[in-house]
Amino acid sequence: ADTLVGWGGVVLTVESSLERHVAAKRALARWPQVRCLHGDCLNDPRTIRHLRDVLGTTFRMLYCDNGNKPLEIATYAHHLGPRALLGCHDYGDEVNPETTEPYLAELGFAPYRHRDFESLAHPTDYPVSLTRFWTRP
Repeated sequence: ADTLVGWGGVVLTVESSLERHVAAKRALARWPQVRCLHGDCLNDPRTIRHLRDVLGTTFRMLYCDNGNKPLEIATYAHHLGPRALLGCHDYGDEVNPETTEPYLAELGFAPYRHRDFESLAHPTDYPVSLTRFWTRP
């Protein structure tokens, strides 16, 4: 949030649990450019419509770390505009590279610093569950 706000961006987080929503609002209150929504961003059509309305054409970054990252990517990646950054956690664990890479390539995304993130793997503590990013020119 510090970085994006410093760049003039707006951060939007969606929490499905009311408890996590309240905690996020409290933790992020020092940034007026951070918006917290309570809802189900994958299954509730009202929340999905609201997100699409809020994100519009200014949607530049998406970081997926919900319970169904492949569905998050499929639902929202195509809304990312030019020079966008898409990230996800649990790549190689919950996110299948064999299906994700071709899908994102079809949308015009290219891997961003994948080797750097691969180098962060730890053989026993964190062997596969790492973040990956893609960019769209």
